[in-house]
Amino acid sequence: MIYLFCSASRPLYKRDALECTCYPSGHLFRFRYEKKYVDPTIWNKPETFREKEGLIVFIDTVGAEGHKDFDFLPTRKIKTIRLFRKGLAIYIDFKFGDFINYGPENDESLRTRWHCFFKGLQDRPWPPPDKSGRKKEASEGYFIIWNPKENPEFSTKSEIAHEAWENLIRRLNKTNDLKDSTFFQILGFHEIKRIWSVPGINLTIPVPVFGGLSEVSVKSKDNSYDSVYPIPMGKSVVLKLLFSRPTYDSHVAGSRRTLEVKTGTESFAGISKNIIYSESRYNEERIVFVCKRVFDSFMSPVSIEQKDEPADIQAPKPFLLTRIKVPKRIVSIVIVGVVISALLVGVDADMINLIGGLCFPKSVLWIMKNAKTLSAAAKLLAAIPIGLSAFYAFRRLPLK
Repeated sequence: MIYLFCSASRPLYKRDALECTCYPSGHLFRFRYEKKYVDPTIWNKPETFREKEGLIVFIDTVGAEGHKDFDFLPTRKIKTIRLFRKGLAIYIDFKFGDFINYGPENDESLRTRWHCFFKGLQDRPWPPPDKSGRKKEASEGYFIIWNPKENPEFSTKSEIAHEAWENLIRRLNKTNDLKDSTFFQILGFHEIKRIWSVPGINLTIPVPVFGGLSEVSVKSKDNSYDSVYPIPMGKSVVLKLLFSRPTYDSHVAGSRRTLEVKTGTESFAGISKNIIYSESRYNEERIVFVCKRVFDSFMSPVSIEQKDEPADIQAPKPFLLTRIKVPKRIVSIVIVGVVISALLVGVDADMINLIGGLCFPKSVLWIMKNAKTLSAAAKLLAAIPIGLSAFYAFRRLPLK
């Protein structure tokens, strides 16, 4: 397993640590490490570590000055996509997996076991010698390690939705470097659809008219470089955020936090609110995005950031890339409507006689007698397919 260690010793690192607790599973992210902090096994052959299972481990600084050390807290599983070197640094693109479940707050057995495992690794990270009290020539260890030997089990199982994330946040909120942060998790975009659940089977089927209303998650699509969330044109979607601030105290100045949602105006006609107030220990926020009707596909960013944030980073700053495009079915329906109408217009008495003789030989005399009438009826009906397809297109496309 490959281990990626992340600290909060610098603002950028702290932001990364917070964002690792924020993005939904399946989202693509990138870490970078200076050469001296990289396991030589990985540095020498980075291409051999693609598609490997991994783990993000937050390292909290503990101990008195001159005797500092790290406390190790695994946060979530990952899967590497690519590793490559540029200059004196290595870059790791990976996909977020599930959060590690520490169990009940009063049970620290798993945390102790995992901490002891990482502390026992030969090349594990250390604080700088001037802070740890080690010899000046001592190495700070590696912050990205490949461990082919036996690794402990890191459980992600939860009996309740988002239980693992809540248990993780309670531990991180007790650390020296991340305590009192604005923790929130992006639950993703959701579209309200009518669906029907198959009895006795864990299966749902979209049923436009008769199904029951339900929120359906919009899955991200990626090209192994960026995560893109496809948003339906001319409809609305809901972005759900789950907040957790276990030590929030309304009587303490600065506890109330304000987050701002920023979007691109080229794709969204509006949102239900662009300001979110974090003023409770636990809360779920729902933000409705109304999507424009477009003639062409658009990429639009959605970002969330804390307003008036102090120099000491307090909140993640996630960035989501959305795509709004014209559904292919609109073009298909228009083409089908035009083709059917053209065929009906081209139907004459001779064609009706030919088709009638081939398909309905028993009624051929009646068909020949009424061929002209049937031809006139076909031409009248030709307006219906093209009219319906035009009506559908006018409703979907941004025509005024």
